[in-house]
Amino acid sequence: MNLDYGSTFVEYRWGQGNKWVRSQNGTLHLDSEGVAVAPDVVIVQVVSYGRSRADGRSPEAVLLGEGEALVFFNGTVTEGFWKRTEADEVTQYFDRGGQTIAIPPGRIWIALPRVGQVQIVK
Repeated sequence: MNLDYGSTFVEYRWGQGNKWVRSQNGTLHLDSEGVAVAPDVVIVQVVSYGRSRADGRSPEAVLLGEGEALVFFNGTVTEGFWKRTEADEVTQYFDRGGQTIAIPPGRIWIALPRVGQVQIVK
């Protein structure tokens, strides 16, 4: 799965240790100990962006409402949508049939790309 953020290109590949191995701009993403960043679950929550109230030059993800979602775990992807109506609520993820996606435990990364920045590579 590829995410194109404009100046940054991120790729997640299913592999090493049955995890989603992350690379950024063509280079394996390593943590501070030199270990590859490889979450168990990657949630792609497609959002729109506005301007930050704290700094008008900075973008801020709009996290209230609903939109497309892709949930990657166990080497598969579940397509659906996300929904969050209040700031103090947890974001919920649903499959295309409207059923809640059961997200397994483990290291979870949530990516917030803009519409049109996601490409699934099989």
